[in-house]
Amino acid sequence: RPEFFGKKAFVVSTCVRSGGAAVSKYMARTLGHWGYSKVSRLNIRRAWSVDPTPSMLEKMTKKAEEHYEEAISGVAHQPSFRQLFYFAMWQKINSSEDATEANSRYWREAGLLDRRYAPQIHLNPFFKVAAVVIRCVVAVIYHIWTQRK
Repeated sequence: RPEFFGKKAFVVSTCVRSGGAAVSKYMARTLGHWGYSKVSRLNIRRAWSVDPTPSMLEKMTKKAEEHYEEAISGVAHQPSFRQLFYFAMWQKINSSEDATEANSRYWREAGLLDRRYAPQIHLNPFFKVAAVVIRCVVAVIYHIWTQRK
């Protein structure tokens, strides 16, 4: 349910070896699908038994300060094409008979079924057109998919 539109998130990934960047990228993408308009990421590779080095502390502090400034700025970012696609997909599913009753009711009562995107985000003209095009593409894909069932 899109309760996170316009909000910002900060993902911190720590690991001993590799893999942290892939995990934080996946988490950031998932949060974007949930509606977060901006997701900052911090990947820390270090052994657990080792205290953070001064350069690590500097990197962490810099990222945290950047995220804080972004969070208090009040800037509402335009969604990515991927976010527009997922919104249109969930919108189509929740307006069909395939939707669960609770989700369908939520989307209907929140007025999200007839919108280009979440009401908290004011799309610029380019993204308004993109949202309409993506919504049409999703409708065609959904129609083809439901005909194959």
